Amino acid sequence: MGRASRQKGQRGEREAAHLLTSLGLPSKRAGYSGHSCEDIEHTIDGVHLEVKYQARPNIRQAMMQATMDAPDHKPVVMSRTVVAHGLHEPWLLTMRVEDVWHVVDALMRAKQ
Repeated sequence: MGRASRQKGQRGEREAAHLLTSLGLPSKRAGYSGHSCEDIEHTIDGVHLEVKYQARPNIRQAMMQATMDAPDHKPVVMSRTVVAHGLHEPWLLTMRVEDVWHVVDALMRAKQ
């Protein structure tokens, strides 16, 4: 992965952490991106967040990565498509349907 790509990913992780914090879920970029490490540190118990900030994020691959990185946690992908320099689509959350209520409960607990 090239330097520009890494920097874009780090920028996305910072944006995602800022968004979660603004929603009442304290978060920050973990500072290390790699296997078995959270992209961002957060207070959502039992949930592994995988952040993707790309022109064409591969959500299925990101879900597999989140599942492998934290097999005892519910995988959630937080993605934002970058259309062009400075232009991007809204942040999206992707999770397995069977995990919805667990993730919602964890989000509500983390926000209190």
